[in-house]
Amino acid sequence: MSSQLRSLWIRTRLPLIVLAIGAMLSLALSYAAQREIARSAQVRFDSEAATVARKVEDQFNNYTEVLIGLRALFNTSDMVTRSQFHEYVTGLGLQENLPGFRVLNFAPYVPAAQRRTYEESNGFAIAPAGVRTAYYPLTFMEPREGNERVLGKDMGALPTALTALEKARDTGALTSSGKTIRVNGSNSEIGLAMRLPVYRRGMPLDSVEQRRAAYLGSVGAGFSVANMLRGILGDDAAGPLRLRLFDGGLMASQHAIAADKARMAADNLLFDSSASLNTPSPADSVERDLAFELGERIWVMNVSADSGHVIGTLDRIVPLLILLCGLAISTLLAGIIYSLTTSRARALAIARAMTTDLRTSERRLGEAQQLASLGSWILDAATGDLSCSNEARRILGFDASVSAPKLDALLLRVPIDERDAVEANIAAAARSGERSEFEHRVCAPDGSERWVHAIVQLTEEDGKTALRGTVRDDTPRKRTALRLTLEHHIARLLVSDDDTDLILSRALEAICDQLNWDVGACWTVDADGLAQCGPARQITDDPALAEFVRVSRALSYRSNEGSLGRSWATSDTVWLDALAAGGGFNRDALAAQAGLNSGVIVPMAGGGGHTALEFFSRKPRFADADMIETLRAVAMQIGQYQQRKQAEHTLRYVASHDSLTGLSNRPVLQRRLTQAIKRSNRHQKRLAVLFLDLDRFKQINDTLGHGVGDTMIRACAERLTRILREGDTVARFGGDEFVLVLEDLSEPSDAIVVVDKVLACCAEPFVIDGHELHVTASAGISIYPEDGGDGETLLKNADTAMYRAKERGRSTYQFYAAQMNTQGAERFMLESGLRRALERGELALHYQPKMDLRTQSITGVEALMRWRHPVLGMVSPAQFIPIAEESGLIEAMGKWALEVACADARAWQDGGLPPVQMSVNLSARQLNSPTLIADIASVLSECKLDASLLELEITESAIMQNPSHAAALLHEV
Repeated sequence: MSSQLRSLWIRTRLPLIVLAIGAMLSLALSYAAQREIARSAQVRFDSEAATVARKVEDQFNNYTEVLIGLRALFNTSDMVTRSQFHEYVTGLGLQENLPGFRVLNFAPYVPAAQRRTYEESNGFAIAPAGVRTAYYPLTFMEPREGNERVLGKDMGALPTALTALEKARDTGALTSSGKTIRVNGSNSEIGLAMRLPVYRRGMPLDSVEQRRAAYLGSVGAGFSVANMLRGILGDDAAGPLRLRLFDGGLMASQHAIAADKARMAADNLLFDSSASLNTPSPADSVERDLAFELGERIWVMNVSADSGHVIGTLDRIVPLLILLCGLAISTLLAGIIYSLTTSRARALAIARAMTTDLRTSERRLGEAQQLASLGSWILDAATGDLSCSNEARRILGFDASVSAPKLDALLLRVPIDERDAVEANIAAAARSGERSEFEHRVCAPDGSERWVHAIVQLTEEDGKTALRGTVRDDTPRKRTALRLTLEHHIARLLVSDDDTDLILSRALEAICDQLNWDVGACWTVDADGLAQCGPARQITDDPALAEFVRVSRALSYRSNEGSLGRSWATSDTVWLDALAAGGGFNRDALAAQAGLNSGVIVPMAGGGGHTALEFFSRKPRFADADMIETLRAVAMQIGQYQQRKQAEHTLRYVASHDSLTGLSNRPVLQRRLTQAIKRSNRHQKRLAVLFLDLDRFKQINDTLGHGVGDTMIRACAERLTRILREGDTVARFGGDEFVLVLEDLSEPSDAIVVVDKVLACCAEPFVIDGHELHVTASAGISIYPEDGGDGETLLKNADTAMYRAKERGRSTYQFYAAQMNTQGAERFMLESGLRRALERGELALHYQPKMDLRTQSITGVEALMRWRHPVLGMVSPAQFIPIAEESGLIEAMGKWALEVACADARAWQDGGLPPVQMSVNLSARQLNSPTLIADIASVLSECKLDASLLELEITESAIMQNPSHAAALLHEV
């Protein structure tokens, strides 16, 4: 590394020295040029500033000469009047020539002894009043308008003003008050006031005493500085120069005229030509301060300008141009020297760069081939030698151990059924010189298989005839195409309506055929936790494979056992390599005995439990990610198919079975009954429809809850299912009603045996949640064809017979008879008429007297209800009272009977009969009515009947329905 640095230093030493000297000279020249440009600019600016200063001083002198001329007016005459003063000032034309003037005045010297005479002659009093040794009142004032209020003002009243006046008197020189601010309405302006002493004409003025003796007074002027200096820099107020004028204060001595920065305070500013008053000059501006003396004061001028005005753009860039040009020349000169000294080294560097580029290009080509899975090779037609790129070696399966592959070695890797075609395509390309394009497979040493797309063309290489070819690894594309083809084929199989096992068997056959497996099987775990082999297929008719499939279907395993159990436990694919006949898992041992070497198990979700696909191959197979992914995709399809089939089965079951008991529901009952009728007609047999209803079930359901009731219904359904024959049907009709269809009966009496079993099994106690429950059942039986020619009629007639069995005392059965329908129709007519009997006034009360046998007197009457039907005539209470109780009409009828009975009892008393006790029956429904007490009280109050004359009759059965409620009610009554 040190030798390289030394060599580099030798090559670059002289160029670097030349470059350094040139750079330093360039910097020196640039700096000198910059200094000279700045000096010249400063000289030009100083000249401009001096010119401006002279203009300002000349302007001040112009205004001062007006005061000198005004003093000369008083020297030309012993007595100057106000009108003469006015005419003189007017004649000056100050507003046109010197617009800065605001006022001119004259203040005489008035000794104290002459004050009264002065005031009388001028017509105004001196202000402020007071006794002083002398007075200096403002007597003449131009312009007079607006200044009347200051006439007579004593300028010597203030000590400072008096001192200035006396100093001007003693020196004879001009004096100034300095900066003043004059307020004119809402506006204000900066001004100056100057005064010049006036002496009597002809008197000597050489000494202070002489000047005091000759002192007549003083003339003064006030002017606006802004107006005085307006236009001093030209008409353009925004020009490049800026002028500021400051009041520097009183002179300390005759030699103290200097532009001191302390004198240029903001409070001393009199004039600023800039529009932005009282703002400091920019940091890069050029300034010059000058001063002059006037009126015993120093006036300081600050002239400034932006550096851009003083130094032009071209002047600014000249130093930079000098520097850049110098550096450029130095760099060029150093480069020439370096080029002359490094020609050989540069040539070597170019060669190395070309070599690096070539290697980079080769590396990039290799990377591009790897990314595109595309390789290239050259075949020497004479020797059969193959020169392959790295990617071509990988695709064709030539590892580093094969230094110089041959064409024969390549052909050995091609499957035997494709080898001749590959050799023929290569020979055709060599013979015709035209491009040949074909596909083939290559078997790698590790057992994997690739699909290759090859292109071969005749070429020349170093003057020799050769074949140049490219190979592209098409394995992913081909596998994807095969996978899509297989999935499409499986999908077409799974949408058919064939038997599930047949469909799965065909799917296994397609998978084995497409993916080169010898045996395939589908395993499912049943409800007992055992793995059972379902559909299974082998591709060939090999006896060993057929025996393996047969044994597999006959065996079962625990779901956590062996390779299958491992696959289900991990929910992942299990690959089986080198199966051994003595393996620990019986299934793997059987596969090895059948000559199977490799296998794979793919678990899948479906069918409500564990399922898996299993495949075996006689050839050694290695775990292939694409193969496993394909099997997983197919397994997912089959799993979804099984889930769909399970869902369809569940839907069919739900649609045809009762959700509580699992028995057939009404639609299925109707279909089976229709089918049973057809079979009875075909076999010339009878069938019986048994309509079963549980007695007292509602009371159990209401008392112990619907959960207990549902459990009882399920238990009853199980009992009925157990006692029926295989060909009979039992269905839940609704609630606590069941329907049984008994087929193959020779006589109607054959049904009695089954009915007795049914009633007996229902009468056995039910033990539910610790309760021993007892119920009975009532059954109605209709016979085909005697009691109906269709299912609907048979069901209706069996239902009618069941109700007749309940009327007979329950826990029994009743065959249907035709008169039952007549009685049912009569009952329906009675119930319909009874609902309108109250409205039509068809009900009436008959009173049965109660006799005292000892006294032979009537002690009371009992109200008995009678019904006169418009068609049937008088209807017995035994017929309509039960109907009223079942339909709920008894409550309204009982209330009506109570009202009519009380009203009749009151009417008898009003007719002169002695009071008798009225007895009225109360039904069970009335007894449970929450408004019973209120209704009785309302009737007694309305009829004005003594409560002791009303007797309520209640049956024992009504009280026993709810004893506690009945006791409380009777106590309240």
